[in-house]
Amino acid sequence: MSGTIHLIVESDKDIMVMKAILEARNIFVKIRPLPPIDKLGGISRMAKSLSQNIKTARKSRKQNDCIVVLHDADELTTPDNRGDYNSIQAICKEYKEVIHMVAHDELESWILSNKGICDWLGITQKNCDNVRLPSDKLNSLVRAKTGRDFTGLTREKVLTHLSGDTKSPSLQKALSHLENAPCLRD
Repeated sequence: MSGTIHLIVESDKDIMVMKAILEARNIFVKIRPLPPIDKLGGISRMAKSLSQNIKTARKSRKQNDCIVVLHDADELTTPDNRGDYNSIQAICKEYKEVIHMVAHDELESWILSNKGICDWLGITQKNCDNVRLPSDKLNSLVRAKTGRDFTGLTREKVLTHLSGDTKSPSLQKALSHLENAPCLRD
């Protein structure tokens, strides 16, 4: 029986997206979300609460569980302000059992690189890891298609179109970290 992924994320919405991506690839695993403790601040709040969240996950972690830290790279939007990102990377390296996943440049680039989503949006599938602000592009495309922003129930409906086919190297790299992880072993 597979274990649980203790998923530490930058934003609450990332939990739903990661779960949908895994399910689209026929990876069914229980996810225990560990969003940042503070409600304001994005990557800075993740960096501030990361050590505590990892300690919390380690306390409840069973032998076949994984601890995954997931966040955006944001290299195209904040190339000079890398302190929090470097801090997160250093903290993750302190724990050998932590799987560190980074979406280039934002998690939305993974969605925009997905064949099912591209087919549904009527656009050509391509790697979007180097797109500046893919969140804005995805929101604009979803709004044009549905008349609504990529939030709430609309996000849920859009994510049902995900397939297992991606052109995102950063997603492929992130998923490769899970290939032999204990949480996915039966």
